[in-house]
Amino acid sequence: MSLFQKLERLSWLFVVLSTSFFFLGISRIANAWQSELFGSNRLLEISGLANDATAFSLPLVFFVFLSLSLRWMLSLVYEGQASEGIVPDRAELREMLALAFLPMLLFSAFYYMNLLFCDASFQSLQDLKKHSFFFGLGFDDFRRLGWVCRLAVYGILVLLLHRRKGLAIGRAVLVTCLPSLILFGFQQLFSLLLERTV
Repeated sequence: MSLFQKLERLSWLFVVLSTSFFFLGISRIANAWQSELFGSNRLLEISGLANDATAFSLPLVFFVFLSLSLRWMLSLVYEGQASEGIVPDRAELREMLALAFLPMLLFSAFYYMNLLFCDASFQSLQDLKKHSFFFGLGFDDFRRLGWVCRLAVYGILVLLLHRRKGLAIGRAVLVTCLPSLILFGFQQLFSLLLERTV
């Protein structure tokens, strides 16, 4: 195996770790702004460390979740002999997920660069919320753009399963989205139960 082939097989790791480091950078800048606005104390420092750890691990957890849920759902939908050739091996699945993660990588890099090169000084939380970055984007725009990029991950996976594995679009959507929708449903149910008890 040539060096290029070895590097190509590790490209998924580059995509996921780069996304994680951009998420970490975004969290670090947000923590610095938080200290600037509210002052520094031990509780904010601990909260900042927890935010940093969460931000760094989020893309990794998302990648692992998608990897495991896709293999499980494909094995479940296409049991036994029918699954041969449809369930991707680990290397192929990592490659597909790396391609699907590109929108998240690009978004996190763009968001990080916007925050990094922001030279404004904020006196209040309202100043921060009203601030415009490159192309006139605000924090609400970045939130929406983040959701679009997360949905793009699922859309790209659906298209890759359809094109590479020959799955019908409906089945590809089911295999890709159902585990996340179940998880989202449990999260919403748990939130609702918490609201009623509080």
